[in-house]
Amino acid sequence: MSARRIFILVLLHVFLVMSLSFAQEQKEQPASYYDHIGTKYAQRQDFGTAVIYFKKAILQDPNYFPAYINLGVVYGKRGEYDKGIDILNKLQQINPNLQEIYVNLSALYEKKKDYDSALEAAKRALSLNRNNTMAVYLLGSAYIAQGKTQQAIAQYRKLNSMNEDTLSVRLLNKIIQKAAKE
Repeated sequence: MSARRIFILVLLHVFLVMSLSFAQEQKEQPASYYDHIGTKYAQRQDFGTAVIYFKKAILQDPNYFPAYINLGVVYGKRGEYDKGIDILNKLQQINPNLQEIYVNLSALYEKKKDYDSALEAAKRALSLNRNNTMAVYLLGSAYIAQGKTQQAIAQYRKLNSMNEDTLSVRLLNKIIQKAAKE
């Protein structure tokens, strides 16, 4: 065998080994992997890339609920509230007993200024976990937006008793601002 032929065979062998190695690296990962990568991109404010990874996680496992929640949140951060609501409603069909669905729905509805739906979603979250501080906050916030100051104060008091000082102060500030305008 000539040196040239041996060189070509070695090159082909190296190429095949590299191709197989690359193919193994590109194998499908579990949904949690893609969700984790999507979360990293979301933290960097690269919401477009985050959406791609969250969708890939859902395609990998249509019952992997963290990816739905994260995708809904990212759509909300992009101002695409209806898309976020649609995703969370799909998850609601898969598992209607996840309080996180309703907390995030309440936040998205509040951003859309659909306070009746925000109230309903926050109340649903609280029916699943009465100690969900974010749901209490969102409920109080929706009450403020509707001018229901007494109900908002009741939510503030509940937050205060839960020792969630940051949320309590934010809610109290909203109540004060609303009352000052009246």
